[in-house]
Amino acid sequence: MVDIEAEPTWEQKGRKTTRFQDASELRHAREDARRRHGVRAVIFDEAQHLMHVGTGAKLFDQLDWIKSMTKVTEVLHILLGTYDLWAFRNLSGQSSRRSMDIHCARYQFPQEQDRRDFQGVFLALLQQVPLDVEVEPLMQHWIYLYERSIGCVGILKDWLVRAVATALHDGRSSLSLAWVQEHALSEAQCERMALEATEGEQALGYTAQRRA
Repeated sequence: MVDIEAEPTWEQKGRKTTRFQDASELRHAREDARRRHGVRAVIFDEAQHLMHVGTGAKLFDQLDWIKSMTKVTEVLHILLGTYDLWAFRNLSGQSSRRSMDIHCARYQFPQEQDRRDFQGVFLALLQQVPLDVEVEPLMQHWIYLYERSIGCVGILKDWLVRAVATALHDGRSSLSLAWVQEHALSEAQCERMALEATEGEQALGYTAQRRA
């Protein structure tokens, strides 16, 4: 439990509650709040969008800001995103030195254990569906589900959510293979995602080889 009255708040210090004088004051308020509330980690989801700021100089500014916030607040900053994030982090040697990569890899079809695990995850997701699910036909076509999700559980989950949401909206009581297939991403979309994933995996594999 966090006692928000443990230290004087910005209101008690005479600061404005809805508007700060400038960006510096807002930043200090944010740093102060993190310390007071005992924040242990700040997580940026879809952090690759930090790259979309225009010039190269601003990209370095983004990295410097994250480094500065981490140092000043002594709070771990976690960036979650696509493989583009890896290149963003490597723009600076200092940020590379201060960072640690954790690769959330997709399931690899050539690996027998990955194939089994993917089927297990698929079945677990189907068991959460609030409809009558044609489990056997769906599980028999798990390879199709793998191909159209490129082995990524996040893509598979979003796919099933789309299918279930439209089924509920249409008043359907069951989830069939045909209905799931209607909500699959196109082959072109899957090919593009697979290409980007493969390129990212190769880049990380190259880095691992250089470290070995």
